[in-house]
Amino acid sequence: MKTKHIGAMLGLVLGLGSTQASAVLIEEWDFDVTAVWLSANFGGGGGTQVQNDDELSWGAAGGDFTDSTASPGTSRSALVISDEPASGNIFTNLGPENTVTITHYNNTLSSSFATLNSAVLRTSLTLTPADPPGPALPTFPPLDVNIVFNETGNRPAGVNSVPADCAFPSNTTCDDIFVVPFEDTTFSFVVDNYKYTTTIGATGLGPLDPLTCAAANEEPGCFGLTTDEAATSPVQFNFSIIGEEIAIPVPATLALMGVGLLGLGVATRRRRAS
Repeated sequence: MKTKHIGAMLGLVLGLGSTQASAVLIEEWDFDVTAVWLSANFGGGGGTQVQNDDELSWGAAGGDFTDSTASPGTSRSALVISDEPASGNIFTNLGPENTVTITHYNNTLSSSFATLNSAVLRTSLTLTPADPPGPALPTFPPLDVNIVFNETGNRPAGVNSVPADCAFPSNTTCDDIFVVPFEDTTFSFVVDNYKYTTTIGATGLGPLDPLTCAAANEEPGCFGLTTDEAATSPVQFNFSIIGEEIAIPVPATLALMGVGLLGLGVATRRRRAS
């Protein structure tokens, strides 16, 4: 009987160890991404302002932000989320997959209209292992992206010049400026004994030069984009997943063996007592 007890307990310990050792890299995932405008702040002025999940717009009441030919007194500008919710498949260690798009409709507005000052974009991500298949992971905490916006005056500017009335490099009549603090865009999680690191990126965003940062009342080294006047400027968001195997900590293995040996001791003592 003692031999049977020892064999059973060793089988349990070795079985748990082999479960950890047989863990494999999740090579493919199903993903779902949502994005909504959480809040917006508009400066003083006239016109109408719209804020809903997909749209922030400002300018003339009844105007059409898709019409770049409208006069300043009848025009509107907007930030619009599209391709949302975004769903698809992504492969570990194989580069980014596109998700939602945010488009700036930058139209010439009358200076009497209120314009956007800042906004908060909230995004969330859900991942489900597809190869090998498994249950969905808990939805990650939402990521709130704080956006600072500067609607510049529509004054003439030369191509790639820095005229006195514009004060920063501009392609058109003083491009509008977005500043996006993009620090917390990488996070990691562990499944079995693999660590997965997810990084969120965006095509069109990058470091801004010091003069542009200063024009937006930001410190040098700020991050974002500028958008041409009377143009439509999309920003495509994406994300990638990098996976790497991590070693099972030795203390955890020893603790597991300790539990098994403790069970053997209890079983032995009970046997002797009987």
